[in-house]
Amino acid sequence: MALSREKFTGLAKLAAHSAMPVGLVRALEARRLFRARGYDVTLKSALEAWLMRVHLLPAEIDLRDGLIVDIGANEGAFSGAVLAVAPHAQIIAAEPAPSPRARMQRRLGSLPNVKILDVAVSGASGTATFH
Repeated sequence: MALSREKFTGLAKLAAHSAMPVGLVRALEARRLFRARGYDVTLKSALEAWLMRVHLLPAEIDLRDGLIVDIGANEGAFSGAVLAVAPHAQIIAAEPAPSPRARMQRRLGSLPNVKILDVAVSGASGTATFH
């Protein structure tokens, strides 16, 4: 049985992918996805964004011109992942806990397009104790 050129090419790609480490396959797929959306990304930045689920945002949202509000930003992993794909995106990150906010401040605080707020976000005014 002869294989068509398309089937042979498909099998060759499948064999190549099966021989690659899973992390590399994920990074290549992430880069393909973000480049298809018009972002100029490296393997590392695409994988970082993929791992933080940035790819789950609707494709029609252009992060390059976006204002991203990261509520409960913790140490800034999601904000950093957005910036890995769209370095000029405007980020407002809200994190009330001092320790993770300090780590986020060290990581992203020097960037002019990132504003880190010492606040909690709620549906009602008032105070609460965090545990």
